Amino acid sequence: MYLNKIKDIHEGFDIRGIGFMWGVDCNKVKPDVVSRAIVRESFNNGLIVERAGRNNDVVKLMPCLLADDETLKKGLQILVDAVKKVIEEM
Repeated sequence: MYLNKIKDIHEGFDIRGIGFMWGVDCNKVKPDVVSRAIVRESFNNGLIVERAGRNNDVVKLMPCLLADDETLKKGLQILVDAVKKVIEEM
C-alpha cells in the first residue's frame, strides 16, 4: 500500500482506515507539531488534508470518490513528500 511509505520514514507513524477514508496517526511523533506541519506542507504543494482526532494528532485523508488513479497517486506522493520534509526538519 502506498501509505506504508510513511511508516518507512519514521516508525512512530500509524496508518489506519478503510475504503477511501484513511489517517496518518502522528501520536508517537510530537503529534501537534508534526500533524500541523504536514497539513501546512501538503497544502503548500496542492493537497488539502485536515487534522482530526482527540488532540488533532491524525492527518485525515478523504479523497473524492470519483478521483482517478493518477490523481490519487499524485496526492499520496505529495503527502509522502510532506512527511519526509517535516521529519527531516525536526
